[in-house]
Amino acid sequence: MVKLVKLWILGSAACVAAGWILSVLHQVNLAGYATFFFVLTLALAAEYKWPFWKSRANGAGRAKWALWKPRRFRRYLPMLFFLTAVLAAVGGALHAPNNYDALTYRFPRVLHWWAASGWHWIATPNERMNLAGSNFEWLMMPLFVATHSDRFFFLINIVGYLLLPGLIFVVFIGSGVARRVARFWMWLLPAALCYAMQAGSISNDTIAVTYFLSAIYFAFEARRTGNVRNLWLAFLAAGLLTGVKASNLPLLLPVAWVIWPALGLVKKRFASSVAVVLLSLVVSFLPTAALRSEEHT
Repeated sequence: MVKLVKLWILGSAACVAAGWILSVLHQVNLAGYATFFFVLTLALAAEYKWPFWKSRANGAGRAKWALWKPRRFRRYLPMLFFLTAVLAAVGGALHAPNNYDALTYRFPRVLHWWAASGWHWIATPNERMNLAGSNFEWLMMPLFVATHSDRFFFLINIVGYLLLPGLIFVVFIGSGVARRVARFWMWLLPAALCYAMQAGSISNDTIAVTYFLSAIYFAFEARRTGNVRNLWLAFLAAGLLTGVKASNLPLLLPVAWVIWPALGLVKKRFASSVAVVLLSLVVSFLPTAALRSEEHT
């Protein structure tokens, strides 16, 4: 589970950063994305000694991964989650995105930016076309550029949804919740109406929960292990959280409370930590806020 969450955070940050960087270069197209991800892969291989998602084997890691053993899905709560995820995936595969947000501004933004080869201010009476957080759209863009279809957008939420049980478990454990209680709620909470109904859609509430829990988890891990890379992942997850929608900004308060004791780790690799903080700002709501302020001045 830990490796998958790391890949999810790094992949999400890469897609969002690619959207903004390629917009500056007016290269939001297939060639631009292919070049960006090729260069990024080489950089990650040099930094993390390929494979870049590899983590040290330890008892805690094995215990977390063991949560996903197939036999667990014979129990009624894991089976409930499994059936919910399957139904959500089937619904997303059979039906094109049709929720209000998707049709009024989320997919239209992708079309506008793709046609212009980058982000631009859209002349429209619908203010959310310009003012809403853009991270989900930047996650959609590579899929659209590669396929010219909206039928794969649901995969973004499905992946995030599948990570929820493991994240809920490790965050609850890190917060002092008893393991038995955490095992119960890790399967039940994802079945809540908001998360289950959005898992097969392109709404952006479920994915925000994944980023929030990831930020908390990696902050806990940074404090436990003293590994600055876990702190970097917490920074990236927090930035992604705010970039999804501005109303998530108050959630930075609990994230900051957990991260604060681990900030001393920045001294270990100060230059790299500053670079990660800058990247976290790029994938946050800050670029949208800055562009909005510039447009109105």
